[in-house]
Amino acid sequence: MRINEYLDKSKIGEKVFKKPILWKKPKIRIYIDDSISATTAKFLKTLKGFNILYAYEKKEYRGKSHLSHYEKAKSEGRILLTMEKSFWDDENFSLKESYGIIIVEEVDIKAVNSAISSFFAHFDSPDARVKIRDYFKQLKVRVSTNNILLKFKTFDGKTEYRSIKP
Repeated sequence: MRINEYLDKSKIGEKVFKKPILWKKPKIRIYIDDSISATTAKFLKTLKGFNILYAYEKKEYRGKSHLSHYEKAKSEGRILLTMEKSFWDDENFSLKESYGIIIVEEVDIKAVNSAISSFFAHFDSPDARVKIRDYFKQLKVRVSTNNILLKFKTFDGKTEYRSIKP
């Protein structure tokens, strides 16, 4: 008997498959530390496909150490978005354990928003989000308007870098 015939005849099949299965595109979960401006956080909240937690909006997260922001993002399975270059250091902020870190290397708000938009337009695809839940895990990114530098672990545990022009 084929599986679809079994499910048609069984009560389990009636209960489980009564309604059609609809695939919902998962949102990219981002934790924005307090080095990022409120304007940029607000801009990201207007974009579809993101679940944003902004540290500055929560009193208990404001002014916390870099390590606190890193741990909060990691514990919630969120990509850490920051302007703090110290997160590039793997000794203090493990690449292997991170859920992803994006370091923006721009100062002007328009340039920051442009760099972030360019990055997500270049690397985000609905297909990747559905197939690979941990798309950004173990990835550190330095983003600017004229360069995207990726740092990641290979399958054999080596750290590699890739530079991409947006």
